[in-house]
Amino acid sequence: ISAQAIDLEQHSVLGLSEPRVAVEGVTMEIAPRGFWTACALGGGSLVFMQWLASAELPKRGVEERLKMIVGSFCRFLRVTRGFEQFIKDFRVEHMDPEGVVRGSIVVGGALLSTDGGMHVGGLMLLIDSISSMSVVAAQRPGGVSLEIGASIVGHVEAGDRLSVEARMLRMGRTVAFLSVEIRRQAGDDSSEGELVAIGTQTQHIGQPWLTRLMYGLGMRLLPLARWSESRRLGKLESWNLPKCPARSMEEALHVQAVEGDVEGRRFQCPVALHLLNGLGAGHGAASASLLAEAVRKHLAGKGHSGATISEMSLTYLLPVPYKHDMARPSVVELSVLPLPTDGAGADTGASRTIQRFLTELHSKEGRLLVRA
Repeated sequence: ISAQAIDLEQHSVLGLSEPRVAVEGVTMEIAPRGFWTACALGGGSLVFMQWLASAELPKRGVEERLKMIVGSFCRFLRVTRGFEQFIKDFRVEHMDPEGVVRGSIVVGGALLSTDGGMHVGGLMLLIDSISSMSVVAAQRPGGVSLEIGASIVGHVEAGDRLSVEARMLRMGRTVAFLSVEIRRQAGDDSSEGELVAIGTQTQHIGQPWLTRLMYGLGMRLLPLARWSESRRLGKLESWNLPKCPARSMEEALHVQAVEGDVEGRRFQCPVALHLLNGLGAGHGAASASLLAEAVRKHLAGKGHSGATISEMSLTYLLPVPYKHDMARPSVVELSVLPLPTDGAGADTGASRTIQRFLTELHSKEGRLLVRA
């Protein structure tokens, strides 16, 4: 369009200059300058928020952030009514931004089995919870478990002090790979302890955009993060709800055989408050504990009361639901399927039997939630 064909006439609308363009007899209204200013401000705000949600945290101030994370985690263990209440005495001794977390705990309480040794559920709780802290130590908001595996190579008695070391193996945009070593401490030097268990976890860390935005904002404004965490934990602490009084893991899990199951392969369990995680769903380690206990009960019914679990691998498909009704809690069902048996000779010459199982955790409606 030639310049001669354009006639600009300036108008003032609410103090804003609004051009009117006439092109060959056709009049067009061009948006006020205030509109474009609002667009620029809005676009700039969106770019800034996207940067907050995705940019790495600065190295400056990392020690203060880690100190706040450790304090918040330890306080959460003390006040929670969920499954992590059973490791309330865990002491964090080291945490660094490379995703390494070290700590220790004296075994006792509901971490123990009725036979006096540490229940496999207690080991799975340490593997799940402490490896998850590796993600937070690496300056990312925590996620949810996709897979957890454990090889148990030693026996733990009541009163043993365990050293736990979790490491970040690799972290992508949405998935983190974690590992854990648990050792029985020898004296004060945890590095010389006897290896008890090795664990791995694959965790989904692709949090929603708003969660990442608030996390990035809080970690850059520590007073805001401290206020938010203090408010959240204070509210949790103010709930007038009793902690689980169980004196053993079996009592806490409360796994019962399904009536009428003659083969002893079907069990059920109420999803109580003390089996939850911090998000209000079934804790991943609690699901592992339930499935392990179902296998132990199945074997006990076959006359193998002294059986121990040496390896476990879980895949999490859906969250375990929780009903906010203590009088009528939601119930999950557990199934145990024995797989072909191998015989292997021990070092002493005596024979031992390795039995493999496929176990599943279903909702009352039949949805598959967890498989191990």
